[in-house]
Amino acid sequence: MHLDAMKGLVLISLSFSFQSCLCQTVYGPVGGSVVLSCTKNGGHKTSLQWIFKKTTDGKEEQMVRQMSSGTITSGQSELAKRTALYQSGCSLEIKKLQREDEGYFTYTLTDSSIKPSKSIEKTFRLRLFQVNSVPNMPVLESETVTLHCNTLGNDDLLPEISWKPPQGIQLKTQDGPHVSNGGKSLMISSVLKKHRGDWICNLKYEDVVKQFTFKMIVIGLNSSPSKVIYSLLHTPILLPCFIDAGQQTLAMDLLDKSGPTGASWKFSTNDKTIPYYLNVSNNIGNHGQSDSLNKSLAITTSLESRGTYICEVQFQRRTLTASVDLDLVQVVPDTTVPVMEGNELNLTCKVDKVVENLKLVWTHTKKYLNFQTHSFSGTAILKIDKVTNQHIGPWRCSLYVGEKLMTSVEHKLKIVKPPVDVWLILLVCGSIILFAVLITVICCIIKRCQMMSQRRLKQRKYCRCKHPKPKGFQRV
Repeated sequence: MHLDAMKGLVLISLSFSFQSCLCQTVYGPVGGSVVLSCTKNGGHKTSLQWIFKKTTDGKEEQMVRQMSSGTITSGQSELAKRTALYQSGCSLEIKKLQREDEGYFTYTLTDSSIKPSKSIEKTFRLRLFQVNSVPNMPVLESETVTLHCNTLGNDDLLPEISWKPPQGIQLKTQDGPHVSNGGKSLMISSVLKKHRGDWICNLKYEDVVKQFTFKMIVIGLNSSPSKVIYSLLHTPILLPCFIDAGQQTLAMDLLDKSGPTGASWKFSTNDKTIPYYLNVSNNIGNHGQSDSLNKSLAITTSLESRGTYICEVQFQRRTLTASVDLDLVQVVPDTTVPVMEGNELNLTCKVDKVVENLKLVWTHTKKYLNFQTHSFSGTAILKIDKVTNQHIGPWRCSLYVGEKLMTSVEHKLKIVKPPVDVWLILLVCGSIILFAVLITVICCIIKRCQMMSQRRLKQRKYCRCKHPKPKGFQRV
């Protein structure tokens, strides 16, 4: 009795061992597809049959049957309707995998061209795993995201799991993705747009490596490529702000699940932040963006427009913000306008906010003119020692960031001749009149002197006699 019981246990263990040896484990992703491979080596009279059993001793369900004549019939179950022979061969493809599809798939190849007929049978154990994220895709920039790559149920194989990030992303960095739970979980504390792309979960079991891809969709805000936008005074300008989902095609219904629910702008200057209620652009200058994604702001610049503009887009889970600084390129002369000809002139071209590799350059259309320039952080000074009509202009101050021209402003000098002094005119005229009167007086005096001299000469020619005769004077 004891011996018979032990024989029975040995037979049962051998039976399970035999079944496990014939069974090949295959993993497939929930919602995806999997192909159970089969090689057909028989003759032209080979038939094929695929069956499914939930457990090793469960009820058989027919999936696909192919007669030696080539006729194919499929089962009537819901699972059978999602199966088909892969590429007209004997392998079985299962689409839209569901949790209920876990079980044992067995194919039987029967070659009736030889006598007795020869059959080949192989069983696959289908195990499902799931790659998902918390929260679900799409996620918003700066959210905490956890990717999970887990097998369903209790897996006795315990496959080795590892992650492969998109190109350019490194694991196990201080502020980057962190792997935990034996590789099954990967957490990103603050997801960024650079984390977009395909994250690959590697499952290694029985010297087989399966790769499954999870697409990370990150929604963020795109504003200006530069932190500061430079413009000119009294110029229309567009402050860009639009919802960005990268190069991936984001379905509108998927976007609607996470928002947006609203958008607004704020203006900050001198440590004060106030709501900004101006026209939100309707796709101005962004022909590739739909109106629902474009939250840009159109304004006309003034001296009071300088400051920080904050774009806020409200989603159901959180609010995304993007900010950009607006600054104006200004030309300030050191003297009043217009400039007097012959005077010295200094023109200052400046900005308040300075970014890296910024430079201001003065140029003139007449390249032969002599002038000096002095540049330092955010300022370029043009110096002209003696202003002439040739310096009228236009003078151009160009703003570069690196080698890229961002904007330029023209300044045309207004030069006038120095004004004539009225008192100087009166003094000159008075001097001329005085000089003329003086000349006249001198001439009169000279004339009178001449006349007196002539009179004296005439008196010397005649004399009075001591004894004059009655007829008067006589010539001596």
